[in-house]
Amino acid sequence: DLTSALLKAVKETTPGNHFPADIWLLACVATANHHKSKVKSIIRSKANNGGFTSQLLRQSLSGNGTALTSLFSTSLCEMADGLLRSSDNAACELGVTLYEILFEDFKDSMQRSDVVSSLVTHICSGVGVKEAEVDAAMRVFSCIIDKGDDGPRALRSFNPLLLGMLEFLHQMTTSQVRRLFLLLFAAGGDTNDEMAS
Repeated sequence: DLTSALLKAVKETTPGNHFPADIWLLACVATANHHKSKVKSIIRSKANNGGFTSQLLRQSLSGNGTALTSLFSTSLCEMADGLLRSSDNAACELGVTLYEILFEDFKDSMQRSDVVSSLVTHICSGVGVKEAEVDAAMRVFSCIIDKGDDGPRALRSFNPLLLGMLEFLHQMTTSQVRRLFLLLFAAGGDTNDEMAS
């Protein structure tokens, strides 16, 4: 009853009147398998009507990685995955922001590996993959790289995963190939690193 009331309240809240707690509560609700689809639907709908924005996501989640650790694999990663796969542009952009936040705030190597693996899957999932989804996943990598020296350094340990994307060049557009090579060059390492060559 409490969950139903919460979902109804969030659904009926007008754009501009959402609080960071709404994101946290939806992430908590999404840990239960029977509520995941309802939460995904609400988040997509709220993204499209301007109720959930990148700014609200950052206010809600940035700097709270420790407090949200239990929600990382139970709901937040799935939320990011569903948003990035969305054909709705606003929902997809929210997915880009969520993936970026997850990589920034969850610094454990296993958690970051989950984020990078998921992004690589979006890019290399094979026949039928949407160009917009690949572009969005590439944008997440670009956002990480743009964090100064910290971004490329953080991605460097995932070079084997990143290099695996070279196997899928044939299904990428010219601009996606260009982005991939810029990513690989940026994350390549220093001159003493074997991976750099």
